[in-house]
Amino acid sequence: TTPPETMLAVPAAPQKYAAIVIDGSSGKTLFEVNSTAPRYPASLTKMMTLYLLFEALDQGRASKTTLIPVSDNAARQPPTKLRFRRGEAIDVESAIRAIVVKSANDVAVAVAEYLGGSE
Repeated sequence: TTPPETMLAVPAAPQKYAAIVIDGSSGKTLFEVNSTAPRYPASLTKMMTLYLLFEALDQGRASKTTLIPVSDNAARQPPTKLRFRRGEAIDVESAIRAIVVKSANDVAVAVAEYLGGSE
């Protein structure tokens, strides 16, 4: 394989792409483009959020009827979303469907905040 330091870096469009490659052994950053720029939740992020929600269901920390509150931060997420307002809530079962079917950013952030305390 080609050593990372000899690879040509192709600049990414800052409004669209971000990347970071870190050496797992040393922790050294080998490559980064826009790695600290804010990003909207991507599908993989939503899948991992769902995984953590399913884990909470399995462990009894949540049930399908548990209400998840929507914060200002969650409500402010860009489309795709369900257009919740701060203070509203969604039950876990509906949240799962909203993330899977609609890819709802506001719901994914609300779930993350519910499970982890922050996004």
